[in-house]
Amino acid sequence: MLYLSIGIDPGKLGAVTVLVFDGNKNLVDITIHKLDKLGINGLIDLLNETDVDFCYLEKIGFRPVQAELANVVIENNRLISYKITMQRSVKRESVLHENVGELKGILKALDINFDMILPQEWQKRVRCPKKGSKKILQGIAQRLYPGIHIIQQTADSVLLAHCAMMDFDINDDDLEDIP
Repeated sequence: MLYLSIGIDPGKLGAVTVLVFDGNKNLVDITIHKLDKLGINGLIDLLNETDVDFCYLEKIGFRPVQAELANVVIENNRLISYKITMQRSVKRESVLHENVGELKGILKALDINFDMILPQEWQKRVRCPKKGSKKILQGIAQRLYPGIHIIQQTADSVLLAHCAMMDFDINDDDLEDIP
């Protein structure tokens, strides 16, 4: 019997990875799709065509917008003018939360069993250093799946799908069906 796990990175340059594995959790097949190329309708079609056993969707916590003050002008102990330089835009954050909401809605509408997982949680599970960069995550994913070319843009979804596969509980009844 074959099982499917999915990992979804909801970022602007996010991706979805589908892992097909057997009862011993040996990889049978892997497909990786960039969300910007797949689109919402493509994702719905992909999920409708597969019988997903378990999915991890990356959970996005509240991340306040970081700002730096620059060019502050004070006269007679009064603030006259200032300029704020944003490090991370409000628009980028709102788009990310909108993506997560859409993806949650799609998964629920299609009755797909999924959990939300924080980046810190799944990165710890794949033994990523605390300050791990996209390049480090790509290296970890590439070591786990050496036969697949993994790019930085898709590494998160591959590792999320890997964690989903590892956490999927295969019932004893299902194991009897495996030849």
